[in-house]
This record gives sequence, C-alpha cells and structure tokens, in this order.
Amino acid sequence: HKKFLENALKGAESSVSHLEKQSERVQQAHERELGLMFDESIAMRSEMEYKSTELILENQRMKDEIGTYTVVEEQNKMLRRALDKQHKEAEEEATRLKKELHDLKESVIEHKNKLQKEFRLRLQAMSTTMHDEVLQAYKKERSHGHGGIG
Repeated sequence: HKKFLENALKGAESSVSHLEKQSERVQQAHERELGLMFDESIAMRSEMEYKSTELILENQRMKDEIGTYTVVEEQNKMLRRALDKQHKEAEEEATRLKKELHDLKESVIEHKNKLQKEFRLRLQAMSTTMHDEVLQAYKKERSHGHGGIG
C-alpha cells in the first residue's frame, strides 16, 4: 500500500509540477500580452497626443486666419467709408460748381441786358440829340438861307 501511496504522491507531485510549469507559461504569456498592450497603449497615447497637438495648431491657424480676415474686412469698411465720403464731397463740389456757373451765367445775362438797355438809351439820346442838332441846323440854314434868298 505504501508503494501505491508513493506512486500516487509522485503522480500528484508530477501533476503539481506540470500545473506549476503550465501556470508559469500562462503567467509569462499574460505578462508578454500585458507588455504588448502597455506598449500599444503608449503608442496610441503618443498618436493621440500628436493628433491633439495637430488639431490645436490647426485651430490656432484658423483663428489667426479669421483675425486676418477681420482686419482686412475692417480695412475694407474704412476704405468704403472714405470712398463714400470722397464721392459725396465730389458730388457736393459738382453741385456747388453748377450753381456757381448758373449764377455766373445769370449775372452775365443780367449785365448784358443792362449794357444793351444802356446802349439803347444812349443811342436814343444820341439820336434825339442828333435829330435836334440836325433840325436846328436845318432851321438855321433855312432861316439864313431863306433870309439870304428872299
């Protein structure tokens, strides 16, 4: 019976030894797998950090671009306001010059009419004076001529 127990004990020790070796292999496999998973997680983390940095930089670039567009838009508004102001001033100047030209034309016409009226009055006065002188000369000549002849 002792032999049987010794064989059973050896069999049990062999099974335990086999189970311990198998357990050790499984544990080593698990450790290798955990190591691979850890390495993969580190690689994934690095990739995610890289993508995050890339997105942050792209976001900043877009913000800078928006800032640039905002500045350009503001400058465009300023230029439009300046252009509108210049256009309005040019229109006002053109209107003022048209009125000035119109007033000048009216003044010239008025002056021309005064000159024509004055010329007619002087011509009429000269005509009357000449008529009177001619009439007096005629009367004088008639009275001298008539008296001399008669």
